[in-house]
Amino acid sequence: MTDLKTIYSEVYKGEEYLYSELFMEPDTDESIEDHSDIETDQNMDFTENDVIPPQVLIPNPINSPFIDAISPSTMVFLATLKANNHKSFTRLYQSKRKAAKWDFKSFVGILGQELHHDIDDTLPLKYIRKAIQPDHSKYHASRNIVMYPTSLKARFGRVLVRNGSQPSYKITITPGNETKVSVGVSYIVPDKMQELQPAIIMQGHRLRELLSTECVRQIFGEDKTWVDLLDKSSKVTVPNSIPRDVPNYELLSFNRLLVTKKFDDIEVVSPGFLDKVLDVFCALAPFHGLLCDWLD
Repeated sequence: MTDLKTIYSEVYKGEEYLYSELFMEPDTDESIEDHSDIETDQNMDFTENDVIPPQVLIPNPINSPFIDAISPSTMVFLATLKANNHKSFTRLYQSKRKAAKWDFKSFVGILGQELHHDIDDTLPLKYIRKAIQPDHSKYHASRNIVMYPTSLKARFGRVLVRNGSQPSYKITITPGNETKVSVGVSYIVPDKMQELQPAIIMQGHRLRELLSTECVRQIFGEDKTWVDLLDKSSKVTVPNSIPRDVPNYELLSFNRLLVTKKFDDIEVVSPGFLDKVLDVFCALAPFHGLLCDWLD
């Protein structure tokens, strides 16, 4: 196996990659939730020498971690968990998993307070305190193993909803330049879409206007139109009963009204990441408010 210290000694954009102590001092505490009755095929003699190196390398800026960013150690843990997603690994590095969750919780706590006080005071503080999405393990019968989430997620909304069916501000931390900051509705159930159709037809121009403001263009680029910004991954067929010449017909095909901005790992672990996330939330706050009005 390639020496991990060699891997993490490479250079990225002038910053040294992090070689985390994650691989140096395994835990001895085995208080992690027990699935031993399920994972009968897992190697209970798994050691640090069996760890598969992550597929991505995490930048480690000088003087990190920063209070307004995610710790490089958190990113390293998530990347390594993805390559070693089983109970034996999480048991061996339980304290690192807890440290990653605590790091994210601290960041989300500051983010939620700033969001509530400076951008959108319609968000109840009681829900902001519950913004972090559960990271429960899941049993995969086909592989007979328990797997763990390899991203950290938090969602802020006017109501406490976990499945994305209500408007929300969301952040998902994922190594490999896949961190996402989103605002909107991740999924609109068919019955709710039928209720939304009159509002979209009559007020769709407001949505287009709110996604074309100067603030939005500064965040996403001057060349991006509202169509470019909306998530088009799950478009649906507009019912034949709706004439094609109705206003805002094209909006009726969107099964999710969601705008997302991605961040590179170097941004996530560097000073100022918190402000970048808040800038996205601020630019899209009117869009969030419109969706709340439509779905109220």
